[in-house]
Amino acid sequence: MKSLVHKNKMRDDLENLILLRKEIRDVASDSLGLRGILEIDSSNKLDILKHNEEVLSEIYDNQSKDELEINEIEVGSTVGLKIDTTKISNYYENINNFIEANKTEVHFDKYYISDLDYFHGVSTKNETIEKYYANLRLISVLTKIADVQNKVGRDIELYFSNINQGLVLSTDYELDKIPASEEIIPGIEELEKHLTDSRDFKERKLIFLNEITALYYDSRLTIDELYTNWRKLVSNFRKSYNLYIAGFSFDKIKTSSEEHFNELTDRIYSSISKFSSYIFGIPVAYIFLIRFFDFSAEGIIKDLILLIMGYSFFALIWFVLLKNIHEAIEAIERDIHRFKEKISSNSELKDIYERLDEQEMVIIPKQKRKLQFVRIVMIVILALITIAFLIIHVINLNFVLH
Repeated sequence: MKSLVHKNKMRDDLENLILLRKEIRDVASDSLGLRGILEIDSSNKLDILKHNEEVLSEIYDNQSKDELEINEIEVGSTVGLKIDTTKISNYYENINNFIEANKTEVHFDKYYISDLDYFHGVSTKNETIEKYYANLRLISVLTKIADVQNKVGRDIELYFSNINQGLVLSTDYELDKIPASEEIIPGIEELEKHLTDSRDFKERKLIFLNEITALYYDSRLTIDELYTNWRKLVSNFRKSYNLYIAGFSFDKIKTSSEEHFNELTDRIYSSISKFSSYIFGIPVAYIFLIRFFDFSAEGIIKDLILLIMGYSFFALIWFVLLKNIHEAIEAIERDIHRFKEKISSNSELKDIYERLDEQEMVIIPKQKRKLQFVRIVMIVILALITIAFLIIHVINLNFVLH
């Protein structure tokens, strides 16, 4: 540990107590503090003693056991001490005292644990403390995702519902039952990332809790019991989470495929609707034109204009409307073919593939035949009005000439 040698006026109460604790021997401790022997063989030790006057509940001569006042003590004396460490709340004689007071969170930025000779913020890293803080991280994660928290003394009971069976997890633990920090920290960091920093944390939480109940077969556990199968728990969670992600991705693909299939179907039936309109509309339009023909053969100019309108109507439908529908059908056919290629290797999308195959092999050819039928009907009707015009005017003209 780094040196605590400072000018006396700069040392705080904790630092003074640490220095005194390091000098006494034959130490016995209880809930009220410490007992020990101090050999004052230098002025420095006497100075340390005097700066701890507030925590000294009793000073006595080690030989006679007579009680002494602090100003009666001189260099060369050996004294017995009773130290009330409860007056320095961030001093702990051993790790058990520390954990008892800081079970689920640390209450001080600066503290000292005597049996570890650990001064937080001054000492180098200590494995026991590293393990303690790793465990606190896990408690913090579980506390954040708990449905209900219940304070029980210094411990917290965490209640989790919405799983196969309810789970009650107590934060009670024994530090010596927890594996080394290097064994548990990676798993804790992974759980911390998955369970507290994600949009779908509810699903991840459910996966984790189900893994706990599946692995430990108990609805009541303590934190340290989780560590008995720690690696397996983290591994199972990782595997289950990856399966969840795979299932989620598949659901997205399937949903997207269904949407695309429905879109293609809508486009096909939109073309069917157009065919239906043209099949009934084109003959009606030509009949409407023929109705205005002058069958008396006297209105040749009028009939010629109607004939030109008929040919214009034919050109408009043939080269614009029907051509657009033909191109739309071919585009749908290409989309269906590409879509089938994309999903052909996925057996889970077999149903969609078969429906696409039906569209490509049955419905699309049927629409092409309908388009061809409309074209034939248009040619026939155009031929009929042309013949009608010739009969009315050319034949009548020959009759008049003769």
